[in-house]
Amino acid sequence: MAMEWKPLEINPELLCKLGVGGGWQFVDIVGLEDEALSWVPSPSCAVMLLFPLTQQKQTMEKSASHKPEPEVYFLKQTVGNSCGTVGLLHAVANNRHRLQFESGSVVKKFLDDTASMSVDDRAKNLESNKEIHIVHDEVAAEGQCQVDPDKVNFHFTSIVADAARICRQFTEREKTEVRFSAVALCRT
Repeated sequence: MAMEWKPLEINPELLCKLGVGGGWQFVDIVGLEDEALSWVPSPSCAVMLLFPLTQQKQTMEKSASHKPEPEVYFLKQTVGNSCGTVGLLHAVANNRHRLQFESGSVVKKFLDDTASMSVDDRAKNLESNKEIHIVHDEVAAEGQCQVDPDKVNFHFTSIVADAARICRQFTEREKTEVRFSAVALCRT
């Protein structure tokens, strides 16, 4: 990945600044046990999981061949450190029927423009999308942590269906790792 954006923390402001209308927000998931999951407001429509990129995970990704179902909106990440924004785009795109968009919404325009494109063409469109890049950088600058981009070794993924089970698979696979964080996109 030649092009890189600033590393991003999960920030509810990203939804607003990209033009997703009110009524939905990201909330922390404090655990994957049934009791902890009961604290997540309902309905929720997507989960974003932040996890460390370990050697095991990178090896698995190289050997896996993933082809999304045709009805699933998927965008290939080709810009370094854009995984948080790409994850958010996946969460929003695959739940458009539930969400409302503000007039002039940057994310709605992007999704409309890329709806019939291939995975690779969507990625190229994001690479050249100045509006989304500017919003990403603004939100990244608001983060609570100062992050050295050369030392970032985490990745966001967005999960729309059966999220708790898939998150558990990530955490169980990395038994010695504790640096996981998850948020759910919920109606407020």
